[in-house]
Amino acid sequence: MALDETELLSFLETRAIDYAFIYRSTAEDHRLKFIRLPDTQNLSRMDLADTYATASVAMRMKRSSQGNVVAGHPITYGMTIPTNAPHPAEALEFVTFLLSVEGQRLVRTAGFVPLSPVPSKQWDRLPDSLRALAQPLN
Repeated sequence: MALDETELLSFLETRAIDYAFIYRSTAEDHRLKFIRLPDTQNLSRMDLADTYATASVAMRMKRSSQGNVVAGHPITYGMTIPTNAPHPAEALEFVTFLLSVEGQRLVRTAGFVPLSPVPSKQWDRLPDSLRALAQPLN
């Protein structure tokens, strides 16, 4: 039986289970104790992508009875400003803030590891103000 993060958290909080594999940011957000895995295992570093890819796990997805083999890969989050955003100037201001020194400090406080400069597959389509904070991703 595959459980989602909300179900795992409720089991942890009611002490129905003793541990769970969840994102560090989630553990910190819920003030849970956690064990930090070594960098070679915690999927936090882009420069260790080849090392992570040597491990894989067969998983049964919640919505499917079929199994999927998932190879290790750095955990990353992306962001974008939709082309039809109702407030594009404010969205750009927000993204610029998140990529600033102060924004990255807040991101770290939330348990995330910001990438700097930010890799971008569409660097050439970024607004000029963001290009200085990013680098092309091949």
